Amino acid sequence: MVELLRSVMSSFPSNEKKMFGSSAWFVNGNMMTGVFEDYIFVRLSESDRELLLAESDEARHFDPLGDRPMREYIVLPEHYVGNETELEKWLGLSFRFTSTLPVKKKSPRKKAAKKN
Repeated sequence: MVELLRSVMSSFPSNEKKMFGSSAWFVNGNMMTGVFEDYIFVRLSESDRELLLAESDEARHFDPLGDRPMREYIVLPEHYVGNETELEKWLGLSFRFTSTLPVKKKSPRKKAAKKN
């Protein structure tokens, strides 16, 4: 799954980082898409989220912890992942939306407390 997404994401200006024990791609510091367990999730605008959820019963909110869904992220249905046209379409919509978000600045790391 990671190799598939890595291949398609090579056409988008993004950075790959480790997240949720797998790979995720970021645009301007904002997470756009990634792999979790055996599925791909994408960040979408509200209208695109509604469209995808209405279009497929398999689409669902991304909820990596099982009790706190991530509002802007949707898990792509398996048959979309296996269809290059659909996968590129939803990744394109995700890229377009994520690109509109303000650039996320790295927060400074907290220093470890000194031991006396």
